Amino acid sequence: MTLSFVAKVREVGSKGSLNSLRASGYVPAVLYGAGRNLYLSVNSVQLLKEMSKGGMKSKLLELDLNGEKIFSILKDVQLHPVKDTVEHVDFKEVDLDVETRFPVKVKFLNTDKCIGIKKGGVLNIVCDSIHVLCKPALIPSYVEVDSSLLNIGSSVHLRDIILPEGVTACGDLGVTIASIVGKSSSQSEDKQGAE
Repeated sequence: MTLSFVAKVREVGSKGSLNSLRASGYVPAVLYGAGRNLYLSVNSVQLLKEMSKGGMKSKLLELDLNGEKIFSILKDVQLHPVKDTVEHVDFKEVDLDVETRFPVKVKFLNTDKCIGIKKGGVLNIVCDSIHVLCKPALIPSYVEVDSSLLNIGSSVHLRDIILPEGVTACGDLGVTIASIVGKSSSQSEDKQGAE
């Protein structure tokens, strides 16, 4: 999925000028690219709207800079410590023909049908996101894990996650993503004591 933003070139200014920019409805940004760093601004309302949907770091962004289309990903976001508004964003320019590493959220499906949970177990999520390697146009919005057949003691590893064609997992394939754990003995003792 590609999100489009209109971007404007801005001057590298003082704290006061950046505050004025924010007050006018724009967020200061920097685009880091191959051999160039551009100081930009983007519409704060549009940015917040897309960020509120989640998973923005896993989406391809198209910046329209005076007619020039620049493809990028969201590299970093700085929030105001009190107001929780966006103070600054960093974009990283990407080449559509080059495989790049991206973070992708893990979505757990069918937890209501999970065998282990029905037996009183708990879904212990170790990693709620993974890193994948792919061309920017192939970034999945998320990856899915079907938890319906997991029993107490079962684990899901990185190698178990089914990825779309053209997308490969990064890192140790044996790393645990999630597991179904039983109630601890201390919890059982507490329950017995309460009874």
